[in-house]
Amino acid sequence: MEPKEMLEIESLKDLLNKNYDKIESLSLGNSTPGIPISFYDFDAMTQGLRRGNLIAFAGRPMMGKTSLALQIAKNIAIQNLPVCFFGFDMSKEEYVYRILGMKLGIEINRLRSGRLQQDEWALLGEAIYSLSQLPIFIEDKRRITFQEIKDKCKNISSSSDQKNLGLIAIDSYHMIEYPNLDDYQLQLDRNTRDLKDLAKELNVPVLITAPISKGLENRENRRPMLSDIRDCGDALEYYGDIIVMLYRDEYYDPETEDRGIAELIVTTHRNGPVGTVKMLFEPQYGRYRNLAA
Repeated sequence: MEPKEMLEIESLKDLLNKNYDKIESLSLGNSTPGIPISFYDFDAMTQGLRRGNLIAFAGRPMMGKTSLALQIAKNIAIQNLPVCFFGFDMSKEEYVYRILGMKLGIEINRLRSGRLQQDEWALLGEAIYSLSQLPIFIEDKRRITFQEIKDKCKNISSSSDQKNLGLIAIDSYHMIEYPNLDDYQLQLDRNTRDLKDLAKELNVPVLITAPISKGLENRENRRPMLSDIRDCGDALEYYGDIIVMLYRDEYYDPETEDRGIAELIVTTHRNGPVGTVKMLFEPQYGRYRNLAA
């Protein structure tokens, strides 16, 4: 007797019927291709973050990768979808300060130091109550393996009412450890492949942030390209469904006409178009905003 999984191969007829049902559901507005993240131009280009996809945001330091990942996590959690957020560069408390900053529009440095005006204390209390309702789970363990990440995500998924996650976000994903692998490049390749497999297994979008090589600092045009992704570019190019480069011209030229503008440069998109989405970015609050039409 053949193993059950060997027998489960679907006919074109069955697949066509499934696709028809999906198209009909989309047409009637009963479902969406992906999970919207409330960045309107980006959602229009990508149709949201699709379940089973690996999405990467890459950029140099200070471009806003962490803020973007956190805001997407918050925007998905608002839809009552559980989110697992793993970070290596900051403590849980620091991530929470950033979430509060983007929610309140209060400078993160003032939140850290407690320098709030009298009327802001009530706003802080309201924000804490509102945000505490969101199903966001944060892990800041610096030495963590892929298996630990997988186990934690499975536990949260199985304990949620939906028995499913809305997002797994990993800030600085290249720092995930593989205890039995000494070769750094092999670790990165394995890491990328395993995260894509995790997205498919748990039927959830996996969002990662990745570093960009400092070599682009020597170019006249410092907008990053796919080849600029440090160390893990080939694996990401192979396994990534959406790869986005972050760029802020203001970082290099404070007098630029694009002050306050962040560019989300979609360089890879397996299921749709590529192009550049512009958004407002307020680094003092760690917050992105839709650019008014």
